[in-house]
Amino acid sequence: MQKILLLLLGQSGLLLPGYAQRQQVIPKVAPSEAHLLDSLLRQERGAFTFYDKRVAFFTGNRGAIPQAKREFFQRYVLPLRQPTQVSGLSLRVVEETEKAQAGGCDAVLFAWVKIRPTQQQVLKRAQRYASR
Repeated sequence: MQKILLLLLGQSGLLLPGYAQRQQVIPKVAPSEAHLLDSLLRQERGAFTFYDKRVAFFTGNRGAIPQAKREFFQRYVLPLRQPTQVSGLSLRVVEETEKAQAGGCDAVLFAWVKIRPTQQQVLKRAQRYASR
């Protein structure tokens, strides 16, 4: 019943702006966040830069627990500005040919992962992250 109501309201233009059908898009990294990530991961990222990129964030022993960007930064990235903190971040860059499989994601950041996922697992998790 709810789906029918949403469909009718959406077609009539009466749907409230905040009540549109949910379609999650992987957020772009802000310029200040990109600068911080570029400096923290300069050895691991190679030629990749975070500017204007879409990044998925995961944590957990196997890197399977999705994190919101804000929470990920507060818990794992911002504390690294202190010189006594040890980085537990790892980066997986998604190739252009794999971008569709990854839900439009440019890269995946992991925090404190004990078992690094394979590239195929990274693509599947990024796809799920994009559609959550």
